[in-house]
Amino acid sequence: MTATPDSSKRLLFRNVRVFDGHSGDLVGGDVLMDGDRIAAVSTSPIGDEPGRETVVVDGANRVLMPGMSDATSTWSATPIPTSTW
Repeated sequence: MTATPDSSKRLLFRNVRVFDGHSGDLVGGDVLMDGDRIAAVSTSPIGDEPGRETVVVDGANRVLMPGMSDATSTWSATPIPTSTW
């Protein structure tokens, strides 16, 4: 079952170190999620938007990174005997 993000809600991660997958540096700052999208990444504090519910999570200087998934699979046309395990 897949959760459907509520597009009216915002999630703000404060005080996190961001891993972007491109550099070896972890940059400190805030990350704002708006529904299922990354709305902002900033080294300065991101403010609240009046009239919108924003859930704030204190990252306590932990690392925040995008979800990792393994989209590969391996198969063999020849059965592998389980007795070798």
